[in-house]
Amino acid sequence: MKKRFPVVLAGLMAAALCAGTALASDFTEAGGELQTFPVTVYNDAEVQSVFHDALKNETGELEYYYKVVYEGYFDISMTTTAGTSGSAFDINDWDLRCYIPAESRYSQSTIFLMVPSETDPYQFMVDSGWKDVADNSKATIYLLMPDRVKDEEGNAISWGKWSDVSEDEVLNYIAAAVNVCGQRPGIQTVSYCFYGIGYGDAADLMAKYIMKNPSSMAGAFVVGDIADESALMAELQEKDSREAGVKVSEIAVPFGVVSTEDDGEAVLLIDYFKAANKTVADASEKGMFTYFAPDENADVRTPDSEPVAAVFCLASDMESVLNAEFAQAVYDELYVVRRYPGHPNTELRAYTDVYKDSHYEHYTSLSALGRYTYGGDIKEEGDGEYYNREWFVYIPDSARERMDNGEKVEVMFAFMGSNGYGDEIDQRSGWDQVASDNGFIVVSPSGHIRHQGNFGNVDRHGVPVYQYCTNWLWVENTLPEIIPDDLLMIDDIYEWLFTVSEYKDSLDASKVYATGQSAGGAFTHYVGKQRPQYFAAVMPSSWSSTADEADTSSDVAFVVCMGQLDTTVPGAFSRDGSAEAFASFIDRYNLSDAEGRTSWDEFTFMEEDAVCTEKDGNLNKYIFKTEGGVPMFTAVEVTDMTHAIMPSEIGFAWDIMHHFSKDPATGALYYDGEVVDTPVSQSLAK
Repeated sequence: MKKRFPVVLAGLMAAALCAGTALASDFTEAGGELQTFPVTVYNDAEVQSVFHDALKNETGELEYYYKVVYEGYFDISMTTTAGTSGSAFDINDWDLRCYIPAESRYSQSTIFLMVPSETDPYQFMVDSGWKDVADNSKATIYLLMPDRVKDEEGNAISWGKWSDVSEDEVLNYIAAAVNVCGQRPGIQTVSYCFYGIGYGDAADLMAKYIMKNPSSMAGAFVVGDIADESALMAELQEKDSREAGVKVSEIAVPFGVVSTEDDGEAVLLIDYFKAANKTVADASEKGMFTYFAPDENADVRTPDSEPVAAVFCLASDMESVLNAEFAQAVYDELYVVRRYPGHPNTELRAYTDVYKDSHYEHYTSLSALGRYTYGGDIKEEGDGEYYNREWFVYIPDSARERMDNGEKVEVMFAFMGSNGYGDEIDQRSGWDQVASDNGFIVVSPSGHIRHQGNFGNVDRHGVPVYQYCTNWLWVENTLPEIIPDDLLMIDDIYEWLFTVSEYKDSLDASKVYATGQSAGGAFTHYVGKQRPQYFAAVMPSSWSSTADEADTSSDVAFVVCMGQLDTTVPGAFSRDGSAEAFASFIDRYNLSDAEGRTSWDEFTFMEEDAVCTEKDGNLNKYIFKTEGGVPMFTAVEVTDMTHAIMPSEIGFAWDIMHHFSKDPATGALYYDGEVVDTPVSQSLAK
């Protein structure tokens, strides 16, 4: 195929791009002095204290507790070989850069920007407009670049070429970069908003990576040369025809191609993604792009996905789109789609910016209460720290309409997982849609901040990872560092809701519920046991626990969900401790299932057609009721779910939870208005 874009941007800001074969003494990089992230080890109390102090303002207060402390241009080159941390990648001394804009916010979008050969990555980020996008949108940019050419002493003498290494090596490099970024080296990133961009001779390489690994990103754009992709397309489709399970060639991913008008290979690529994304056949115009919209009537295969993967194309040479206007247009189309974990191919759903959507309200301890929240975190003598904690409130139109009509609405607390935030859990879980359908509000706090190697996983391809971590503090998760007691924040939010907030007279204190996933699931167990006076029912997901060590002065119904394909918390309800978990709830409330079964070993788990109380699609339900028929403990195995929380499971959970209410004055639990037939609730209701 005829080359339509130069491999080197000859004549285009050549001096600024630092291309060529200069002597080592003359070789320079744009972007100023490269920074590196400090190495952190698990439970390193000294490093934790340094990071904790970095979150304080000039007067020593934790006013901006959730700020990102790192900003600037970083070198995070990968230097390990195959085998590290169980990696299958063969990576050795690959260059990698990262740009974190000032005043960045957590759970931000992450752009993987592959620059052309022989190009200074920082300068290309500036000249292509992506630095402006990052600064304006607070997105993090990972700059993927060929290895620099070095002399015998290891000094860089020129920028490298993609063609100096094999295609397989480059694709492994991209995969390793995504893998490192997914482990949050130095900054909190979330994999469901990863997007890939390739320019020049990197465009074809990014296209190939996305075709082979569509579920690793939520969208991609390529600008430049497209080689003959027909062989790869045929290979993927032939492989799909041989193997059962998810078909790679049918996994949707928003995709855009910018190439010259006569580029026949680009047309083949567009057609490939139109088929994978199930778009409409006819093009329309959207902004500067020709646009193939997702077919709203297409079969997206799971109830937890949405048809949101469009295909974009633009007939242009690369030089004409090296500007901030184009980069912003690309970003605006990509960041509104996210790929949430769930089924093995992960789920595409539309995303709404919570900072711009009027249905979301953002509060802090200072803005809502006029004071800081006590942390109780110091493990030595002393008064402890005070934190400006944060939470988000989602108020759908349906809830506002009910409140305007004088009704009291239900409240759902939603707890993010480890490395998540309150600004994302509603949409990721689908609780926003359930709330909209049923007219209640969702309150989503952000957990505490840690600076550590999390779960002992501190190295990925030679890069120290898990530097920046949000989490929850619960009984089994006590750590010696300076970490606030999250339960005290929940006390403050509950008090604010019902005594201070503008909605205090429109909220039903008898119908308050809690849910959470992963570490948020563990915290849901914790609040259900430690604050039973607040909650009528709770739904932990991706985490199971016993009913032990609970405040039993008031009853709480539990709906516990686990995924059979979860590798983070593997084994679902077959894992160690599950028998004790079942027994603790069954004994506490004197429960049995519909067949009179009262013991964990009377059921089977981790099977599609397991012995359970009830089978409903991908949900294996183990439902245990009181003698009066009240489902006080329900366990659910989702047969095709990974480490995730999905709309299909929470819809079922809500169908159980909303029947429960609790008298705030007495603590008695009710089911459809009748006192639950347990000794505690019967006694409290007298």
